Amino acid sequence: MKILIRNVLLASLMIFAIFSSCTKSKLKESAIGKVEEIAICASNTVYSSTEKSILDALMLEVTMPVRETVFYTVFVPLDKLHIYKKEKNIVFITNINRSDEYSQIINAFLTSEDMELVKKDGAIFFSVFDGFAKGQNIFIIAGNSEDAINKIIAERKDDIRKFFLENAFRSLDMMVYFTGENKRLNKEILKKAGIRMKAPSDYETAFYDKKLNAYSIIARYPDRIVTVMTSNDTSNFTYEWMINMRDKIGSEHFEGDRIDTQFVKLEKTKIQFKGYPALEIKGTYANDKNQYGGPFIMYLVKAKEKLYFLDGHIFLPGDRKYFKLMETKTIMNTVEID
Repeated sequence: MKILIRNVLLASLMIFAIFSSCTKSKLKESAIGKVEEIAICASNTVYSSTEKSILDALMLEVTMPVRETVFYTVFVPLDKLHIYKKEKNIVFITNINRSDEYSQIINAFLTSEDMELVKKDGAIFFSVFDGFAKGQNIFIIAGNSEDAINKIIAERKDDIRKFFLENAFRSLDMMVYFTGENKRLNKEILKKAGIRMKAPSDYETAFYDKKLNAYSIIARYPDRIVTVMTSNDTSNFTYEWMINMRDKIGSEHFEGDRIDTQFVKLEKTKIQFKGYPALEIKGTYANDKNQYGGPFIMYLVKAKEKLYFLDGHIFLPGDRKYFKLMETKTIMNTVEID
């Protein structure tokens, strides 16, 4: 069975009165809802037949340091569709051969050429960005039978997870900078540490270490901390140096924070950061003095004759942590690598 993933131009589709509004604006509203929530929209018949497959596809767990699911789902019946149409993440599931009202609404997303492809291949994935609101991610699963839909979900569930994980940054960027930037803080970071970055409006200075040339910013409730620094010694481009530097900063500026590998092993990956070679480490930290801990993510970027050390960590006991940590990654991604 051929798999086709491509974009659908939603703006060209007129989808029934349920999506209509008495007033129109040139500017779309921002997508609502939580970034970890995925609304599943399908007729009762289609959903009952595909529920197990789609829930399994969207199940993803991470350790931070307690195991937690990255996403959770909510089934959207037809009478609630008008409420959920502007959710950040939506999955539409449709059997194109069904003619109930819900199926007709979802089928209207597809052109006649799309329908022919579905009939030919059995089932196909489509993706839509900013469909009803800015920052929205919509994933459409269309098949000519429930069996075909279940089959493609089972075979390509990694693609479904990847779609929502990789495109979460679109929602996160809008959330983190919803009220703008702290331009005064941006100037201070540039002046003292020589680093250009965008600090969100709710962040303030956590510390500046002149000796290390490190600057840290923080937002509270929950605590989200981003630390950036540069080094001219490119021989330090190693995981060991990253670990030692993080422990040094934690010891001196965060009341004794240290990397903790007792329950969660460090996840080390070689990546590209804005076109430059980089090392990534994900893990958890602990504070023996204050009896707390949480997740962190850090990068070491090698750009010509300079290293950029970037670290993000959070303190959020008793709540989902994954996307709060990804907020720090969103901020680190604004650092300009010279």
